[in-house]
Amino acid sequence: MMNRKTSILGTWIVLGFWLLNFQWVFAVDSIEAKRIFSEAQSTFSEGLNKIGAEKQLTMLKAANQFEYMVNTLNIENGYLYFNIGNAYYEAGDLGKAILNYRIAERLIPGYMDLGHNLDQARADLNLPAPEKSWYADIIKGIFFWHYMIDYANRRLVFLCLFVLLWLVLTIMIFQRHTLIKAGLIFVLLLNFAFGSSYLISLYEIKFVHAGVVTAKTTFARRGPGLSYEKLFEQPLPGGTEFNIVDDQEDWWKVQLPGGEMVWLKKEDIWKI
Repeated sequence: MMNRKTSILGTWIVLGFWLLNFQWVFAVDSIEAKRIFSEAQSTFSEGLNKIGAEKQLTMLKAANQFEYMVNTLNIENGYLYFNIGNAYYEAGDLGKAILNYRIAERLIPGYMDLGHNLDQARADLNLPAPEKSWYADIIKGIFFWHYMIDYANRRLVFLCLFVLLWLVLTIMIFQRHTLIKAGLIFVLLLNFAFGSSYLISLYEIKFVHAGVVTAKTTFARRGPGLSYEKLFEQPLPGGTEFNIVDDQEDWWKVQLPGGEMVWLKKEDIWKI
């Protein structure tokens, strides 16, 4: 019994250090973030009432204000990327709009307005959507909560459930009641549900290498250099999506939605 208690105590110590190291999730200066977000929203609203070059400059300013929250305040939020995408869309920079919509899609996969705006940006450029991964429909059918709850909250729920699991295990050292055993099974199922959903999103964010052309246009070449032949007569437009296969110095080897393997200059594209 003492060995089991010692083992559980050791686990709680590890969890305690993990929770302390996990504080970065909540370390954002909320007052500063709210102020900048409010300013960015005001700038965006102001831009909607303008036309031409004035509208473009105002929307780019709004995009920069939203991006400050990502780059400087380190806020990882799908709705924030959605706002960045909207600002770039209204500024006429569809490449960066699609880029930010795609980043947002990984964080808030079930947000309907996001899907609509992303499809509209692709339609404006007459670009096809990339093929869905083989597991996309499986996830949507089985893990429905994956699309109902955003990534940040699924991560937080999983963390809380993981701590709750160890709490129940700790209680079971002293009490083996049937209800507690049933509760353990229920908590295990919830850990599996939210844990698998969180890990799927984490895998897509960290290991699925995709990108978007953010330059106005760029040429696809047969090799990593300007001396290589162009694959198409016409350049690829900004907003073209692709999967990254390999990289070599200033070039990325990518697979286009049509399946073609080409090389693109890194300065013309951006990784999701």
